[in-house]
Amino acid sequence: YTPAPAPAPVPAPVPAPAPARVPSVPASPARDPEARLKQQGTLTVHVKEAKNLVGRDKANLSDPYVAIKIKGQKTWKSSVFKRNCNPQFDDRFVAKGTLGDFVNCLMLLKVIDRNTKELKEGYGGEKSDSLGDLSFKLDGLRTRNRVPYENVDLDMTESGTISLIVTWEADEQSLSI
Repeated sequence: YTPAPAPAPVPAPVPAPAPARVPSVPASPARDPEARLKQQGTLTVHVKEAKNLVGRDKANLSDPYVAIKIKGQKTWKSSVFKRNCNPQFDDRFVAKGTLGDFVNCLMLLKVIDRNTKELKEGYGGEKSDSLGDLSFKLDGLRTRNRVPYENVDLDMTESGTISLIVTWEADEQSLSI
């Protein structure tokens, strides 16, 4: 009979290396949502086009323009497109502020038929007739710098859509926070 070989000695556990000391670095706004909301910068609303707007005159056409109101900002108005129910606006509304100010309030958008014979007053104070409204929060900017809205149905009208792109660009000094 041959005796069983003695078990091999169990090696001693190797101690884990000490964790590396990383200096405390403030999170970049891209990784820290709270820091992002404090960024100073520029909000741009690119009003691209509207489609299938209601015709308000005798020829079943309108003279549309867009009015945008964001809390704390002057009301902005686009160019007027004469006798057109499918205007290609390609206009931009630009506002300065902090991202937090913009994402925490409503953007009010109204498509208006400029008509000097009407008795109602539009956002701009002139005689006008509404072709549709849209209001929404700019929450998408919390995590993205560009939020497209394509062919969004207008409220308070029989027909009509609008397309726009909302962008946020932080000032250089805000990026280094």
